[in-house]
Amino acid sequence: MYVTREDAAWLLDTLNADNEIAFLATDGPDRWKARRTVDELPAGQTTALWHVPSGPLPLIGRDGRAEDRWEERSTPSGPVLTPKPSGPLPLVGPTYPNIPDPFAGWRERFAGMDPTVPYFEDYTGVVRLTYRPDGWTLGSACGLSSFQWIGNRYAVIGKLAVETTERWWSELCRKVEAVATLVPRRTLSASSPPEIYAFSAALELMRDGKTFDQN
Repeated sequence: MYVTREDAAWLLDTLNADNEIAFLATDGPDRWKARRTVDELPAGQTTALWHVPSGPLPLIGRDGRAEDRWEERSTPSGPVLTPKPSGPLPLVGPTYPNIPDPFAGWRERFAGMDPTVPYFEDYTGVVRLTYRPDGWTLGSACGLSSFQWIGNRYAVIGKLAVETTERWWSELCRKVEAVATLVPRRTLSASSPPEIYAFSAALELMRDGKTFDQN
């Protein structure tokens, strides 16, 4: 999606008004907390959205079968679990306990590569929103933003998204389609087919001849 800072108001208002989701926001070092609304979307970062009807959030760590795959490392903010060099990453499933109350907050037992969002591996109840209003390539007037959802990518091994989350995702896509316009990547004069949704302010910039990020 091409979303300027002006366009971001629609995203923020739409998500804040959605009673089926919660923002998973930082609550201190290695801590996260579910919030129904937020004041802004952090530019250049990813925001994790929990579709609450999908079910409880798993507490990724060394519980159950995964226990022998992790080792504890001391950090200034407290102990952190990291995968042992000889062991594969554990599977999300019944081996992990649920976070008792995400709205009360929790301490993360294992952090992913992106420090701006909590780590849930391939859990289907979390959607990620990357908001990049600023271009990172030379001369670009806007970056490329996106919603990311794993969906049923791993259905073949039994990791299915619940139907309520599938319906919610489809409705979110319809909302975006209703307010945005499909455009080619980077510029309206590009020969590539339209495949990116440009919101209204971004579209006006493209019509003025501005170029945007390709990826």
